[in-house]
Amino acid sequence: MHVSLYVSDINRSIGFYTSFFGRIPDKIKKDYFKFDLEEPNLVLSFVVNPDKVRPDFGHLGLKITEANTFHAMLNDAREKGWIQEEEMGVNCCYALQDKYWLSDPDGYMWEVYQFLSDTDKNDEKYSSNEASACCNPSDKKRVRLSDLTPTQTSCC
Repeated sequence: MHVSLYVSDINRSIGFYTSFFGRIPDKIKKDYFKFDLEEPNLVLSFVVNPDKVRPDFGHLGLKITEANTFHAMLNDAREKGWIQEEEMGVNCCYALQDKYWLSDPDGYMWEVYQFLSDTDKNDEKYSSNEASACCNPSDKKRVRLSDLTPTQTSCC
């Protein structure tokens, strides 16, 4: 999978994501950087364009398979003061999960989670028709992808 995000300040974003992923980017240019991650298998690139930063598109998710890795990342995020919400042992999207939420310097929301097992139920919070109910911390507004203004790009 490949995701590309616009950022307003490349140095702040490089610092945040280097700390978040615990490694330096695979490529850094004056207006671009990227991580080519193996676990999870993700190519994540960042392009400097402050006018196109849109952190209200929804959220990004990072599934961590190993419990030790998940808890190490959680503790690190706690120490850095990044945690916006923790949800442990929740049934969300018909899956039992532990997760936490944080945002990057441009406001992009990240759900970092560990899938524990499939389940036949959702917690009441996630069964609501409220816009903020599922897969979003309660203080962030959700936006449908169809609400976003399409842009023409020839990049990446």
